[in-house]
Amino acid sequence: MKEQIKSTRLKRVIKIIIAVIVLVHILPFPINKQFETFEIKLNDDMYMDECTVTIKGKYYINFFTRDKFVGNIHVSKYPLTEWEMRSVRIVSSTRESGTSLHYVNRVYNENTKRSELKIYMFGDLITKRFFYDMAIVVLEHYEYPDNTERPHGVGGGWGSDKGYYIIPSATTRDEAVQKIDEWGLYHH
Repeated sequence: MKEQIKSTRLKRVIKIIIAVIVLVHILPFPINKQFETFEIKLNDDMYMDECTVTIKGKYYINFFTRDKFVGNIHVSKYPLTEWEMRSVRIVSSTRESGTSLHYVNRVYNENTKRSELKIYMFGDLITKRFFYDMAIVVLEHYEYPDNTERPHGVGGGWGSDKGYYIIPSATTRDEAVQKIDEWGLYHH
């Protein structure tokens, strides 16, 4: 009798654990974070521009692959980050490569009398789970004169002369540079 009760309890505990794992995996966690931070440029020691990073959306934990974020990451000094953002897969380590931040905008074309979908690659997001210890590598943006070279019409590039970093967890420029080196985001 006692063994049957123990067996029944064990089955219940296993069912509860499985249910919790499934619920955590399926149900998103709401995210609403705001960071007062700054943007730096590695090859310009004097450049430090204040900005606010706001993260709003839903965070989905995935135990077997990368987590997913659906929402918006808005950087106050970049108006294009107010547009709709494609969902991103979260890399759980700053040592791994990050994920691209793409923003989508519908633009009406007078010539074709149709609305066109333009995708803007803002930069790369490197972060741990729930946006702890994150970095945003901002790309230089340029628009092609015609859409033949690139179907979406807008591109971006990175280099020491045009790449910028936003490190919300840093309080000083030196601390931000130290984190960039520590994470291996830039190789001198």
